[in-house]
Amino acid sequence: MRVGTMHLESMQQNAEIRKQQLEVILPALRKQDGESQINAAILCGDMNMDAASEENLTITQHTDYCDLWPALHPDDPGFTEDYNVNLVKKNLLEKEGKTFDLERYKPVRFDRVLLSQRLVHPKDVVEPAEMTILGTTPVSNLPGDSVQLWPSDHLGLAVSLKIVDNSKFV
Repeated sequence: MRVGTMHLESMQQNAEIRKQQLEVILPALRKQDGESQINAAILCGDMNMDAASEENLTITQHTDYCDLWPALHPDDPGFTEDYNVNLVKKNLLEKEGKTFDLERYKPVRFDRVLLSQRLVHPKDVVEPAEMTILGTTPVSNLPGDSVQLWPSDHLGLAVSLKIVDNSKFV
C-alpha cells in the first residue's frame, strides 16, 4: 500500500492547474518503480475544490479511486471548511476590523481521503472502517489574546482502515 498527501493549488481561477496536478498524481501514486502497479493507494489532503463541484469530475473519472467520506457517510456532506463550526476565519477578519460575510464563505468539502485498490493479489482487501471530522473545537486562546486558536482553517479527517481476508471469496 502507498499513501500520499497533497495540497492542490488554491483559488477558483486555478481549476485547470488542479486538474493537471491530479492527472499526474492519481496514476503516479499507483505506480512502483515506474512500471509495476501498487495493490492499494490512499491519497489525502486539501484538494481546494468542493466535492460537489463540476471540477470534481477529474477525480471521479479515475474510477478506481473511491472518495471515502460519502462511502461511509452518504447522508452527511462532511464539510471540512465550515466557518459556522470553525471560527478561525471569522475571528481573524474581525481582529483586522473587517466584516465576516458567511455568504462568501459557504461550507465546502475541500479535504478528502481517496482509496484506490486493484485486486492484483485478491487475498487481502483494504476497506474503510470509520471516518470522522477533527478540529471542530478550538485548542486554546492565543497568548495574550481573546481570539481562539484552531488547529487549522480547515477541519481535519481521520480514517480507520481494515485489511479483510478475501480468500474465502476468491
